[in-house]
Amino acid sequence: MRLSDFLGKEVINLVDGSKIGRVSKIDFLIDLEKAMIRSIILPGKGFFFRVEQEIPWTAVKKISHDLVLLECEEKNVTPSQ
Repeated sequence: MRLSDFLGKEVINLVDGSKIGRVSKIDFLIDLEKAMIRSIILPGKGFFFRVEQEIPWTAVKKISHDLVLLECEEKNVTPSQ
């Protein structure tokens, strides 16, 4: 899967059914020593004072052609408005 394949996908949290948002820009935090993805970093909402959302890679349960399903109970993953 390419990084560009994530763009446009809807991100859903399976824990509470909340919609985190749509991927418009995405970054990964990569552990170079282990050659593995540690987390996904999604941009925050708003024009000023954006707070990025860091989602652990272990929380990603399924990636389909239009959805990314997460199972994440962390406080920094907030639903979209």
